[in-house]
Amino acid sequence: MTAGERFRILSVTLISMLIILCLGFGVFADAPIDEYSSYRSEIPNYDEIYELLYTSATEGETVVLTKGLNIDDKYIVGIFTDLVSSSPELFYLNRTLSYQYSPRGESRYINRVYFSYSMQGKELKEAQKTYEEWINHFVSLVDPSMTDLEKALWFHDYILSFYSYDISKTIYDVYGLIMNETGVCRATSLLYSAVMNRLGIDCTMVISDEMVHAWNIIKIDGKWYHVDLTFDDPLYDRLGRVGHGHFLLSDEEIASAEKGSHTDWHTSISCSEPFKGPKPWDGVNSRMSKIGDRWYYVDNEDKSVKYISTNCSEKGKISDINSMWFVSEAREIGWVGSFSSAAEYGGKLYWNSADEIFEYDPSLNTIRTVWRADESEQIISIAIFNDQLCMQISFNVNEHSYGHIKKVPMSSLYSTVTLPFDDVPGNHPWIDSIVRLYEAGVFTGVSEKKFAPSSSLTRGMFVTILGRLSGVKISNYYSSHFDDVIPGRWYSYYVEWAFENNIIDGMGDGRFAPEKEISREQMFKILAEYISNFKTELSGQNDQGELSFPDASDISSWARPSFLFCISNGIIDVKSGEMLRPQDSATRAEAAFLIDLVSKYPDIIQSRK
Repeated sequence: MTAGERFRILSVTLISMLIILCLGFGVFADAPIDEYSSYRSEIPNYDEIYELLYTSATEGETVVLTKGLNIDDKYIVGIFTDLVSSSPELFYLNRTLSYQYSPRGESRYINRVYFSYSMQGKELKEAQKTYEEWINHFVSLVDPSMTDLEKALWFHDYILSFYSYDISKTIYDVYGLIMNETGVCRATSLLYSAVMNRLGIDCTMVISDEMVHAWNIIKIDGKWYHVDLTFDDPLYDRLGRVGHGHFLLSDEEIASAEKGSHTDWHTSISCSEPFKGPKPWDGVNSRMSKIGDRWYYVDNEDKSVKYISTNCSEKGKISDINSMWFVSEAREIGWVGSFSSAAEYGGKLYWNSADEIFEYDPSLNTIRTVWRADESEQIISIAIFNDQLCMQISFNVNEHSYGHIKKVPMSSLYSTVTLPFDDVPGNHPWIDSIVRLYEAGVFTGVSEKKFAPSSSLTRGMFVTILGRLSGVKISNYYSSHFDDVIPGRWYSYYVEWAFENNIIDGMGDGRFAPEKEISREQMFKILAEYISNFKTELSGQNDQGELSFPDASDISSWARPSFLFCISNGIIDVKSGEMLRPQDSATRAEAAFLIDLVSKYPDIIQSRK
């Protein structure tokens, strides 16, 4: 934004003078008054004038009568600059300002201000609705349990991992950024301010005329710091690549040559002190994703996926990246280095090699492949945005190559990647659980190509899956307490393990009936006993001690406590009017889902008997 762009005088009349100014900046913020303005203390009636302009713009007025406010024309540029710089919701307000004044001695007092708009009517209402939906969506993505520092870091990385810098320099506002997935420094800075303010964190945009640049200042733990998203988003853009060299800097730091020699920014706020706390982002050049108490990221120099806690007290590695990125489809010459990036979704971490996407589940400490690229494709980097896995595809990984972006709904993962079965569709409601147990080697198919998700399973099979999940050492269980469980059978070891650990007690007549289909009430009885033996702190029963289900009377008396236990501990999802179907046979897919759910209790999966 040059001085000429801010002060271009296009026409002048004689007695009443009409001035048209073209300002090269965008819009943003949720506060009607710009508290952080460097102009506010210098301009008489600043608040009254600002309120009038703001209200007029929100109501779509094209002519604003200002006679009697004694607005000297030398002040109008500063006030309008603040308006468009702190009101992102006014994205439809054009960056041109016209006004009319009458000379009075040495002063020139403005009588009217003229606004123009890029859209009006139905088009504007639809755009405003879209704007609000997106801002609310961004806010909903931020974990409310995070500290302000963690929220600021998380959204800084989320924006930069996906949005690109608009090299055409035509998109200045947040709505344009949202719709086009690209924008200049003002657009990203305004979006960052908007979301931070909605989260209750003081943040605003600052402008430097000298640099033709905009960035943010943000208040963390009572102190102000600079955040320059554009300088942390290296050109040319690559999905998931995020720098952190301009996150939480003091005035002195951001003005240094090392940080780009920032100069001439307009604000009344002083960022007087450098950030003195732990910096988990220090030296990281990929998106940082917070899951639980850890931040996960890719270290491409070390060719690994790592984690670090916010206070930097815990560090570690979860996987090496063993992949070669090739120069061409011939795959004869490879690039030196690693070109991976990572992102979280639904409490899991995803990252790429050259031809695969991996998923890490921290609750199970498991890694699996969820996507494989076509032979004609090479994955340079990834981001996850708006429920889509976005992959940057190219055989040219130098920094001046974008390649093209391939988007895949997250719901379509797992469809054919790791399951050899043709009877489990990619949109099966329990496919995640089936994949996890299959990859863990605890639940296989009924044949090479069939899993039979809707078929029943036997009591012996159900107990075997639990035993495999718990890492049972079968050499410890060669005997049998049941007359119908012959030692040495594929399920006998696990049945004996379950008996010795008080998970099962049989049919009551010395038999276990391993080949009999397991009913739902038998399944929940075994699950309740399994959980009770390995997670004693669970609550046991719900407070009411009653089962308010239409078919609750069908439950056998011995199974009622188990149903109460599973309901109170979230194993059974209680929904009004649902049937429990206690006497129905359990299906294989249903068993996979429930066992997978139980496995996520942290100390169950780690128990080894």
